[in-house]
Amino acid sequence: MSALKRIATFTSAAGGTLVVVEGARYATLEKSEYHTLQSSLYQFACYDALRVMGAMARGGHDSDCNAFEARQRELLQQQLKANEATAYGRDYGFTGLLAEADFVNAFRRSHPTTRYEHFAPYVDRVANGEVSVLNAEPETLLAATSGIP
Repeated sequence: MSALKRIATFTSAAGGTLVVVEGARYATLEKSEYHTLQSSLYQFACYDALRVMGAMARGGHDSDCNAFEARQRELLQQQLKANEATAYGRDYGFTGLLAEADFVNAFRRSHPTTRYEHFAPYVDRVANGEVSVLNAEPETLLAATSGIP
């Protein structure tokens, strides 16, 4: 038997098994008197699709949580790289930080804990129409938030 035929046989058997299992699940569910067979099957399929997508999203989330430090390091590196040519990135030496083997600790040492007053001059420049000040991507909105005074 060729490899292709074996794969086709396995796929067919797996698909048949899936149909039987899902059919049995569907048969055990309480049906609403307001559903037609078609709408009931459609709802069953949609709920199953959402259940599978939710499980996949949960898996990705759990993976990110299990690798929290590595994921945070990756995000910081992406942000420093994306914004190294901005006015803020130049003022705070993002390019030099990225050259460090331990850029996370280099960032911690060189970048202050900030409050609005720290960013105010940069925000004013953005408000006056200057581009590439805080973000390499164009600003779409400046808004006051409640924040901590």
